[in-house]
Amino acid sequence: MARVHWLLRAQLALITRQQCLTCGLTDGQITHRLRCGEWIEIRPCVYALAGAPRSWEQAVLAVTLSTGRTHASHATAATLFALRGFHDAPEAIEVVTALGRLSRLDGVRGHRSGALFDADLTRRGPIPTVTAAQAIVDVSGRLARKELGFVVDDALRRKLFTLEALRRCAERLGPGPGRSLNAMHCVLADRVPGYSPGDSDLETRALRALVDGGLPPPRQQHRMLLAGRQVRNDLAYPEQRIAIEIDGYDTHRFRSRFDADHARRDDLLVAEWSPLTFTSTMTDEYLVSTVWHLYRRALATFARPPAA
Repeated sequence: MARVHWLLRAQLALITRQQCLTCGLTDGQITHRLRCGEWIEIRPCVYALAGAPRSWEQAVLAVTLSTGRTHASHATAATLFALRGFHDAPEAIEVVTALGRLSRLDGVRGHRSGALFDADLTRRGPIPTVTAAQAIVDVSGRLARKELGFVVDDALRRKLFTLEALRRCAERLGPGPGRSLNAMHCVLADRVPGYSPGDSDLETRALRALVDGGLPPPRQQHRMLLAGRQVRNDLAYPEQRIAIEIDGYDTHRFRSRFDADHARRDDLLVAEWSPLTFTSTMTDEYLVSTVWHLYRRALATFARPPAA
């Protein structure tokens, strides 16, 4: 019974019939616990401890325990990893199994795959699931390309995978339900080796606007010594002394951050840099035209011969 209790604690108050038998319980002992209401069968041969809290995660684990060698996938896996746009529990629990097996349970959408690679399988707590990288590939056909890029960038910021790991995952997987490999490859093509998603979607938007506007790629998260202390500029052209601050509305909820940003701006001016601020309400065209103006002015200044 000690082993049974350990399994119940480790598996969100769930245990399977096979696990009970392996622990030494008899069929009669299992039946007794069901009849007296100590356990409740919530999926075929999967029992939940009566009175234990119910949750969506428990429901997902129950499906994987009931079907065996099954992993959460698609929107269910995306929700487990809290990928951008996947914070609410989907109506159907999606799982993937090997070819020849198919989960036929109420409220479950089963997928079969002949390419379940160990590198694409993991666990989220006690729940077996595909990796965050495969989850994104699996739902790539359900998202607009721009939103798919935002999902990828958000996952990169949270260090759920590296860009190279996502690239390898997309190359391993073939066409399948919910996938758009063309969209996935386009998103990856925009993110060359060394790419950084920045601190926010707004930073990524600014970066792409500058490059699309014909400017060289700026330095991301550029660190410099300013007024005797280390500071970081969101985007910068160090040679031209242009610093671009990406300013989301929610970043100034604290007075200390507000004051620090303004002090840094003043220090940049003293150091003869050109500080800019880009907010979500500004247009990409405005950012590009302003940076181009400063960039050309810097080039003209540096090319001008020194005064006699």
